[in-house]
Amino acid sequence: MIKLIAIDLDDTLIAPDGHLPEENVTALAQAQEAGVQVVIATARGYAGTKRFHDQLGLTTPLIVSSGSNVIEGRSGEVLRRRFLPLPFAREVVAFAQAHQIALRVYVGNEVWNNLDYDPSNGRQRTVEKQVEQMAEALVEAPFQIFVKGNRESELILAQFGEAGEGYCCRHHVYSDGISELNILHPKSTKHDALAGLCAALDVPQEQVMALGDSKNDLGMIAWAGFGVAMSWASEAVRAAADWVVPADAQRLTSDPDAEVAEAVLRHVLHVAKDKKSS
Repeated sequence: MIKLIAIDLDDTLIAPDGHLPEENVTALAQAQEAGVQVVIATARGYAGTKRFHDQLGLTTPLIVSSGSNVIEGRSGEVLRRRFLPLPFAREVVAFAQAHQIALRVYVGNEVWNNLDYDPSNGRQRTVEKQVEQMAEALVEAPFQIFVKGNRESELILAQFGEAGEGYCCRHHVYSDGISELNILHPKSTKHDALAGLCAALDVPQEQVMALGDSKNDLGMIAWAGFGVAMSWASEAVRAAADWVVPADAQRLTSDPDAEVAEAVLRHVLHVAKDKKSS
């Protein structure tokens, strides 16, 4: 019996075209009514996740920033945070400055930018706090450094690699075809955060369902008692899952992008097609 659902946000709860299927919202509400806890696990930060937490009526903590932060969903209190080594963070910042690579650096509750534009949306986004001499100004260890851009990611990966002692560069290419890097503590993973949260909530591993579509979901999908991959997930994620949402099977849902609802209805609420139709 599933007691907790851990769900990725982008391209999972939210459809690949950016809309939030109403059937996903309804199915998760029904699951909560049945006593199942729902936890969002996302690469987004707290600010970009809070509205979904509220829209779903959740009371559980949030796993955000790819697992580097576990946040109390209603108050924003930090329950757990994993930091990058400060000397390494300074090295990354200095390298980026020398090569005109725009960064988002997460320091405490602030986002610092080294240039006058933000990498998440290029020159269209005004920065909140530009710190021009960031390598010198950085005296507190950050928990995440974000890079976006094919040239930028290639340079960072060539210099620092995809993994190392005390840090980890995670490389993703999303539907826009543009490379993104999240530089994090190696235990800043959705899997690690979810395992710790389930232990705190006294939910056994075998009673956890995890749903996702991309590489940073793979660990929690493989760890969970029942891992679910979206039909559009990468081959590696599909291989790690216990169940892949079928792209062409007879659906319980009317929205083809409501694959979260499909999984919840079938495997948590156990709704059969004939019951749905009646």
